[in-house]
Amino acid sequence: MDRNIEAVNQAIKFLRDHKGSPKILVKQIRNAGDSIHMTIPIHHYRIKYPNAAIAFIVGQWYHNIHEHNPHINGLFLADHNATPQQRLQLWPLIQNTQDIDIKIIASIHPFGVVYPQNRWSLPCIADQYFYNAGITDLKPLGGRKPIIRITDDDRNFAKAICNRHKVNRLVIFECYSYSKTPVWDNFKFERLASILQPHGVKCMTIASSSEQAIRGTISCTGITWRQTTALLGQAKAMVGVGSGITMMAAAAEPQPRIVELGIPSSVSMNGCGYAPSISINDPTIEDVKTKILEVL
Repeated sequence: MDRNIEAVNQAIKFLRDHKGSPKILVKQIRNAGDSIHMTIPIHHYRIKYPNAAIAFIVGQWYHNIHEHNPHINGLFLADHNATPQQRLQLWPLIQNTQDIDIKIIASIHPFGVVYPQNRWSLPCIADQYFYNAGITDLKPLGGRKPIIRITDDDRNFAKAICNRHKVNRLVIFECYSYSKTPVWDNFKFERLASILQPHGVKCMTIASSSEQAIRGTISCTGITWRQTTALLGQAKAMVGVGSGITMMAAAAEPQPRIVELGIPSSVSMNGCGYAPSISINDPTIEDVKTKILEVL
């Protein structure tokens, strides 16, 4: 908990010392996808207040996502494993700081305690975030595209992998949902990869170092978030199951076509307005194969 308090205090001091105005403090320390959601409100306030000083408190594991974001003046690292109760305890420390002009904690849970109106009354998760970030018309300046700035090293990493494996038509699999409950078992992904191969498609697994790569795919487990985003920019399509990697696909340049498996419309990329997507409920292997070949 001390690390989180230190991160908040460092961000407050940074803003007090910064000449920019207004002074804006944003906190989102848990989950990659949640922190990427916040790039849209941050961009909104940068356009609205070009001279603002914006400090972002983020979980240390997600530093790699945000360190090159041009709209953030200061990035401060907290404990991404903090419990909801620990994170909620930081709110009075932020709220009681009088010389910060705009304070944003735009989570969905557990901050319904802070924002009683946040009870899934809005049509999608993006609108929930924007409303709690003070974007009351829910139309953020700069649009709804998430922002991840990658480097030339990230691009070269992605191109080198594609060249090594002689990739022409790439489809990326994200195999686990944000709840860590598999939407499909590995056999279905393996089967999908095998029936796409005769169509000149190579498949890739992107997952954490603790997750198992799908047999018959190019394994890219344990790479950085920015490298992941760069690889997604090389893909023709990705099969997403609703976690942070799906958000990264929406941020990639160019965007791959996103096929979402069993994702409610309230949290899908298309439903949130982040990227065109194809949602398939109760997906079969044949359904997903057909949709992927249609967009390649």
